[in-house]
Amino acid sequence: MEDVKRTQETLFDIPIFTWEDWDEYDTDSLIFYNVEFPFDSMKQYNGCDCSLDLNGRLTISKIGEEISEDYYRTEDVWNGFVCEIPEFMEELNKKYNTKDN
Repeated sequence: MEDVKRTQETLFDIPIFTWEDWDEYDTDSLIFYNVEFPFDSMKQYNGCDCSLDLNGRLTISKIGEEISEDYYRTEDVWNGFVCEIPEFMEELNKKYNTKDN
């Protein structure tokens, strides 16, 4: 079995997921295939596909049954902004904490 190269996607230099392949979904949105998240709260979505737009909106989709040849039913299983992921915000606050102590 051949090892598949994974690429890391980051936001503010913080890893949000790794992916195997990608496509342009829309003018300001990309879709990533077979993602893996480093965050415990998001690991349940490992293996899903997701779209990410330039505003940081993340939609995670799970592929279901085949409708016809090469066309599958999909279900959105998570939709929100990357900043809604608690572990991401924790890392962001650690990295860029500008509050006076």
